[in-house]
Amino acid sequence: MLLPALLSGCAGSVFIPYPDHLHDTRQALWKDQLPQAVKAVNKQAGAQSVQLDQAEVGRVEQIAEHYQPSMDAYQKALNEVQSQQLAAKIQVTSIASDTASIAVNDNVIPYRLQDYEVVMLYTEQIMNYLAQGDLQNALVMVRQANEEQLWVKEQYHKELLQAQQKADQSGWNFNPDDHAQAFSSTMSAAASVKNSFENGFLYYLSALAYQSSGDLNNAYVSLQNALSVAPDNPYVRQQIMDVLLQRDGSSSSLLPQYQRNFGLPAPTLPINSGQLVVVYEQGLVPPIESIKIPLPIITSQGLSQIQTYTFPIYKAKPFDVRPLQVNINGVGDYPTAIVANIKGMAAKSLSNRYLMIFVRETIRFLSKTIVTQAAYNSSNQGVNLLGLVSQIYSLVTDNPDQRSWLTLPDNIQVMQHYMVPGTYQVSLGDAGHQQAISVTIMPNHTVLLWVIQVGQTFVVKSISL
Repeated sequence: MLLPALLSGCAGSVFIPYPDHLHDTRQALWKDQLPQAVKAVNKQAGAQSVQLDQAEVGRVEQIAEHYQPSMDAYQKALNEVQSQQLAAKIQVTSIASDTASIAVNDNVIPYRLQDYEVVMLYTEQIMNYLAQGDLQNALVMVRQANEEQLWVKEQYHKELLQAQQKADQSGWNFNPDDHAQAFSSTMSAAASVKNSFENGFLYYLSALAYQSSGDLNNAYVSLQNALSVAPDNPYVRQQIMDVLLQRDGSSSSLLPQYQRNFGLPAPTLPINSGQLVVVYEQGLVPPIESIKIPLPIITSQGLSQIQTYTFPIYKAKPFDVRPLQVNINGVGDYPTAIVANIKGMAAKSLSNRYLMIFVRETIRFLSKTIVTQAAYNSSNQGVNLLGLVSQIYSLVTDNPDQRSWLTLPDNIQVMQHYMVPGTYQVSLGDAGHQQAISVTIMPNHTVLLWVIQVGQTFVVKSISL
């Protein structure tokens, strides 16, 4: 009697991989069909969880330049994230405490945005506030976002420790490095970033917002953080010296150290100069796929048994990352440079969760085994039928959780250049797009060009700070 209800309640998430749910939305974005993308993403909202659904809606509305609907959707997702975090502070949860997780699989649990996704949720909301010309609320969100990075870091360590303790107590061993071929793409992408919860773009954006408000101390601290995550980004390197020059003058004791470390000359800024900043959000993160791996486990009878585990992985081909070429008045080219590798952060987040996934899958398998054996050992014919059904259901629900925020960019790049006041013709181009825009630089002000590229879609928004 319970089985049909369970099937009807979670069929969309258990039997249909999440990337299939978002296929129409992603295809519409790739083909520059923004009205169709907005319609598709709103149609599927409600199929997963408030956090994930509203994050997807907010992102697509954002790409379509519908900033207020995007802000509303992001805020709904943020409210759910904050509510979940408050509950986590009040009540300590166990990795094995979710009955639905043990009985079926992870797909029946309402999706909780992962660490890198929560940070991106705050980051994209900051961009919405800036697009609306609301620097004050953008700064409020900046402070919350930086606090969030500390929270997710703390939670990650707690959950990892809990999974490790459970595995040690039960004698379960799993290390993805022991299965290098199966996890090679995921681990390779994960190795390209420092961690999954520190976002170089958020740090850079925080510095830009602080600088625009005249808070050069916090701008400098944010750039230090950005430098730790994106140490090779030439614009982060230059900007940290420029901010020091603005704050302390040419006598700054820190400038010579940065000059030596970066191999750069002393910074010089035109009198009453303004700056042009380009933010380039490129492509889409790849969807999560799956792979099956046979692993030995210890059963409840103390016997060693080979069980096939299904793990989520990233195995898509590497995205063709290319800089956006920025040309000013037809004179110089200033290519953008990566400040945040979102795919790498997603892969790092997934690789960090492999032990937790393994522990939950093992608990689930042992629980299903006990139920099935009990059903078959009974002499009651109806319970025997239940045993058969439970075995079949265990087979068809053996799907990994492939949910993730699929409308995020693959990577984010930036370019920054100080200029004397005046009006300039700025040309923005990549392999398939070319667009010119006129910008007016005013003393001590910033013009931010926000460029979003997804396949054939190429959106440019000019923002004055």
